Amino acid sequence: MLIREIELKNVKSYKREKIEFLEGVNGIIGENGAGKSTILEAIGYVLFDHIPYKKDEFLRKGEKTGEVVVWVESDDGIYEIRRGLGKNTKYSARSRNFKIEGKKDVLDLIKDRIFKGVLESERLSPFFEQLVGVPQGTFNSLFMMGSEKRKIFNEILRIDEYDKAFDNLRDVRRRIEVEIGELEGKMKELKIRLEKYPEILDRIERLKYELAEYSSARDEVRKMLGDVETELESMEEYADELAELRDTVKSLEGQRDAINARLEEVEKRLHESKNAYDEVIKIQNEYEEYLRLKDELEKLEAEEEKRRKAEMEYVECLNRIKHLTSKIDMRDSLREECLNLEKDIEGIKEDVEREKQLLELLSAVEDRLKRVEDAGRRLEEARRKLEERERI
Repeated sequence: MLIREIELKNVKSYKREKIEFLEGVNGIIGENGAGKSTILEAIGYVLFDHIPYKKDEFLRKGEKTGEVVVWVESDDGIYEIRRGLGKNTKYSARSRNFKIEGKKDVLDLIKDRIFKGVLESERLSPFFEQLVGVPQGTFNSLFMMGSEKRKIFNEILRIDEYDKAFDNLRDVRRRIEVEIGELEGKMKELKIRLEKYPEILDRIERLKYELAEYSSARDEVRKMLGDVETELESMEEYADELAELRDTVKSLEGQRDAINARLEEVEKRLHESKNAYDEVIKIQNEYEEYLRLKDELEKLEAEEEKRRKAEMEYVECLNRIKHLTSKIDMRDSLREECLNLEKDIEGIKEDVEREKQLLELLSAVEDRLKRVEDAGRRLEEARRKLEERERI
């Protein structure tokens, strides 16, 4: 039997308290009046049907009902046993498989399942009073009990099992004594052998010294062989690297010739782009002519009422002039691009890949020059038409 927990509800100084117990010896420590004895009395009340005073005195003052719950672990499981106080008169026990109520049935269960029939139901209370819940100052009375009490006490504590275990260990003790004797004989033999131990140690030390010398010489030879092998491997690596460098030099020389050829072609195209830039400068005069025509158009707009018949042609010319304006505005970007070409010539020598961009730029310049020439022709035509309208 092992008491796992006890719960007190409205029991003397306890309002509600749950106390857990561990296997082995459990100590309950507290000041006088703290309720140490109440815990033991509650166990006696539930499991042994014993209380040393009236039940009303066991109930907390001012309360009408109370309860004590004890969880007991036996060989066949854990039992929860409840017993009420005051107006709560219930007395019940339950496990995982069943539940019973009533004082007689619960006490029979305690007798059969927990104490295994060692005590009769009517002897639970005296047993607790005399052997378990011993009043203060009478503890030594346990050791002055009669043979009948001692028999019951021995059965509960399983003293017979300890006696049997002691008897069974006698053979073990004899075997151990025999083994001790044998070990002592072996120890004597070992002591005789140990007398030669210093001589053996000296010989071992001499062998260790010789082995160290041989090991040192072997390590030096291995080191020399390793250095030679490393040097040979290094020489082979140098030969491979030299062959790779020769191939790299040949490849670089071919790349250099290709770059020089491309560079000459880029310089030729740059010269052509400079000539194109000179042509763009010539457009400046045409742009000034465009500005003059723009002023004249603004004057024509003021006379719009007088020139209704030429309105459609005027609108068409105006749209064309706006288109030419956007193209002429591109002249400044072309000038800036040509200047950037002069600054970037050194970069082109280092990065031939920019050749494609320069060729595309030169092509764009040629296209823009053609567009400017077309715009100049259309501008002349527009001016001619305006002069004819003015004559009209």
